[in-house]
Amino acid sequence: MTMQGSLLDSIFAGGGDGGGSQGVVDTLFDAKKARLKMITEVTPDLVYPLALLMTIQARYKSKLLDDFSSQFYQLQISRDRKGRAELIEALLATRAGGEE
Repeated sequence: MTMQGSLLDSIFAGGGDGGGSQGVVDTLFDAKKARLKMITEVTPDLVYPLALLMTIQARYKSKLLDDFSSQFYQLQISRDRKGRAELIEALLATRAGGEE
């Protein structure tokens, strides 16, 4: 448990290793609109409906549909990736690399 606290301290303190840990967190959980679709886990059965939604949103410039899709993509980011475990593994790898 103390290791998790230490990792969380690293996240919130900006790493302590020159920001490497923060870079890992930013990359894994970046929710900037430009990269949101790229890092989101979308199931195959949702690809067509989401493509249709985005086409309608673009055609009618709907702020509501744009907000909906952004929220949906953000909620799906670490759905199957087991985001917390992936984050801890990446932080441990960053720390191990900094100790060498």
